[in-house]
Amino acid sequence: MVTTGTKRLFFISGDVGGARALLPVILECEKRDMPFYVAANGHMAEEAPARWSLIDPPLGQKTDGIAKFLTDLGVGVLIFGSSVHDILPLTVARQAKRQGIPVVHILDNWTGYRLRLENDHLPMLLPDVYTLMDEIAREDAIAEGIDPAVLVVTGHPGLASHSREMFASEPRNRRSDPARHLLFVSEPAAADQGDNPSSPTYRGYTETEVLRLLCTALQPFASEVVLEILPHPRENAGYLTEQFDRIKGGLRGSVIANGQGQTCLLDSDGVVGMASLLLYNAWLSGKPVLSLQPNLRRNDLRMLARREGVRFLDVSGDTNTVVAEWLTTVRNHRNGSPHPDLIRHRQAAKRIASILQERLSADESAGTQTIGKTR
Repeated sequence: MVTTGTKRLFFISGDVGGARALLPVILECEKRDMPFYVAANGHMAEEAPARWSLIDPPLGQKTDGIAKFLTDLGVGVLIFGSSVHDILPLTVARQAKRQGIPVVHILDNWTGYRLRLENDHLPMLLPDVYTLMDEIAREDAIAEGIDPAVLVVTGHPGLASHSREMFASEPRNRRSDPARHLLFVSEPAAADQGDNPSSPTYRGYTETEVLRLLCTALQPFASEVVLEILPHPRENAGYLTEQFDRIKGGLRGSVIANGQGQTCLLDSDGVVGMASLLLYNAWLSGKPVLSLQPNLRRNDLRMLARREGVRFLDVSGDTNTVVAEWLTTVRNHRNGSPHPDLIRHRQAAKRIASILQERLSADESAGTQTIGKTR
């Protein structure tokens, strides 16, 4: 289909994180009656509202095919969320840049600021706008060689719904037992970054190794804690259950079913994991957070270490002591106040939508001027 007239926004993402960062922005653009298309690519195809007419992305097409795709749709601004494995969003963004279409990248996590723009093994793509969650992300992005002129701190649009649910007026109490309920947030670290030093992106640990260390450290406290495990959407819950059954020892607990993660996060007494954004969510809400990253080899996974109150472990050998000390914090914890950063995250979708509105208006104005000059 070839469109005419009004230029449109085009949103494309791959992984869960990118899709969930884009979704609130698209909803805000919809409220403002801004014309847009959304690519039926990756996780977006699963979570996009049924009322949106998703566009099949240009899978497998070369440069000319992608160029025609963007031209036929009348794309005025391209917005993409980066992905670990799916390079299609970056590929399409590169072609948009070649065609002079403004490109906006929405960051969804405090990792790989530059890698996200070159993980297709080509020179770094410099978007026209690179939105960031906070000043820490801005400092790190600059340190990785990204031009400060394109960086804009907006907050994280994907955390808006979290902030509303996390601080409901009524406290949540789903349990009558006195046990402390701990939530372990898993990640596909081995699949994404490798399981040994031969991989250049290897973290220094895998999710299975961290879970085993945690279970071992919790054995002396098996009578007073329950450990629930939240799989990442790309993880096999059945395999994770098998691993947990093999290493849990005397611990009580289970792997959480799909769709129950947010409830378990809200109801947990403490949250432990590696580098997941959900640990940051828990920190925002004031919950006790423990980041276990033994033998950590990557500085871009240290974001949680820079958050006051987060217990962070990046060496081996201290796990038992650190977990025991953290459990003391969990026992003594009382519901705290939300972190001030939540206010920024609540406004992120509106801020980004305003940026897109300005870019789209500027593109349409430029197009009108060009037409006038050719007549």
